[in-house]
Amino acid sequence: MIKTKRTQLIVIIFVALIIVFVMVSFRSGQNKEAQRPEVEDVTNIFNLSLPVEVMQADIFEDGGTIGVVLRDSEGKELFFALDGSLDGGDPRYFYVSTNHLSGETVAIPYGGEEERELLQILKGLDPLSYDEYETIWIERLIGELEGRITY
Repeated sequence: MIKTKRTQLIVIIFVALIIVFVMVSFRSGQNKEAQRPEVEDVTNIFNLSLPVEVMQADIFEDGGTIGVVLRDSEGKELFFALDGSLDGGDPRYFYVSTNHLSGETVAIPYGGEEERELLQILKGLDPLSYDEYETIWIERLIGELEGRITY
């Protein structure tokens, strides 16, 4: 009898958690368009034409580097990554490249204009243009950049 009540309690808790998860997911999906920030036109160092969309955002297997591939309205791609490798050191630098398959990247100045533009680009992305998994990495990059930029 105790095992039956215990099992029933576990099932009830599990179902309640699923209901809460579904409700939170549904509500956050409804507000994505309303949360989209306005984009200021900064110096356009990367020469991207708006709108810009996320082609890929993922974490590397090196211990935490986050990489993103963006494509602008004219088909131009920009790859950038925040170094998070275990041997990357501190501060963590952003690296950019126009050809992410080449492996040739350039570090950009910490807290500089390039990082300011990356922040504006990321904040201006349409949240409906990337999936929930990519949202994790985009939000981490925005948080990292906001912590570096002094206005």
